[in-house]
Amino acid sequence: MTNVVSHLIAKRAEMAGEIEALQMRVRQMLIDLDALDSTIRVFQPDIDLEEVRPKQLPPRHAGHRGEVARAVMNILRTEKRPMGARDIALRVMAERSLNTADKHLVNTIKKRIGACLRHNRKRGIVR
Repeated sequence: MTNVVSHLIAKRAEMAGEIEALQMRVRQMLIDLDALDSTIRVFQPDIDLEEVRPKQLPPRHAGHRGEVARAVMNILRTEKRPMGARDIALRVMAERSLNTADKHLVNTIKKRIGACLRHNRKRGIVR
């Protein structure tokens, strides 16, 4: 039982440290944002920065190391016909339950697939 408790305490300490690091990052970003606002006002004093809407960041769609390469190689092994990066990207997205109607996301995944294919072509693994 003490082993379980010690692991839970270690996990709590890890999470608390991560929260503290994120809070410090938020504080620094707020300082940087204030400095940027001040610089903008030097060039355009009458600007209303409240009207500037925050830019939405795309989701990361994080994968584990080598996940894209494994998915690409599995698709190429099972497919009997030549495939382009877009076709492979759509298959990978479908397997990962990503929105294949999102053109921006399809383009992002296609670029990742293209990089994977170029890397493996240089290594002589794909043609």
